[in-house]
Amino acid sequence: MKKILIAFLTTSALVIVIHAQSLSDIISKNIAARGGIKNIKAIKTERLTGHISFGDKNGGLFTVTIQRREKMREEFSLKGKTIIRVLNKNSGWILNPFNVKNELQSLPPALIKDMKDGADLDGPLVDYKLKGNEIKLLGKDTIEGKITYKLMVKQKDGDIRYDYIDSVSGLELMWKGKIGTNKNGHTVESYFRNFKSVNGIMFAFEIDSETLGTPDKQKIIFDKVEVNPILDKSIFSKPAIKDSVSAN
Repeated sequence: MKKILIAFLTTSALVIVIHAQSLSDIISKNIAARGGIKNIKAIKTERLTGHISFGDKNGGLFTVTIQRREKMREEFSLKGKTIIRVLNKNSGWILNPFNVKNELQSLPPALIKDMKDGADLDGPLVDYKLKGNEIKLLGKDTIEGKITYKLMVKQKDGDIRYDYIDSVSGLELMWKGKIGTNKNGHTVESYFRNFKSVNGIMFAFEIDSETLGTPDKQKIIFDKVEVNPILDKSIFSKPAIKDSVSAN
């Protein structure tokens, strides 16, 4: 009985090691496919310019600018007007000219959280333990005819997202997670397509998203991706317009 028990424990330990190595290999493959940890860490700023559309509804020009250390600016132009959303670490603001009052609004906490996730230039898999994330390999799944590894990422704040990594290329083909608060949040799926290399880093130039349980769809096509452009620091500063909500 003791020999059988020892054998069982040894086998179980081996399975755990293999599982851990498999997860580590998948993460390493993804980082390498993106361009390698050295190139990823060398990114200080990004600017992506293109077009965004919402299902059958009108769309327009779209630009997202990111600076390391949780700074992001999104601009969406429609019918000659531009909506601006800015994250500057733990606060931010929105300027929506389609709003009747056309006043500066502070970013709500849920949107701050969502934009912080988007402003992470490294992504949730890089240094995930240092970030307080937990990752589990849930097996394989098929995304648009391609075999992927399905990873569950539990973030430090408790939120859970799923990342689908192509078993061949190592690139992320799909992301699934919740945006917004638990009360008002929605589950979103985003598909990443048309990868191109820019300064040794792979970017998806087409992103298709849909909000599950609703007819809401969104497509982003980037025409230009810039790595480490020189940015004017003032783009993350709050403009001198009356704020209808108390600043954070």
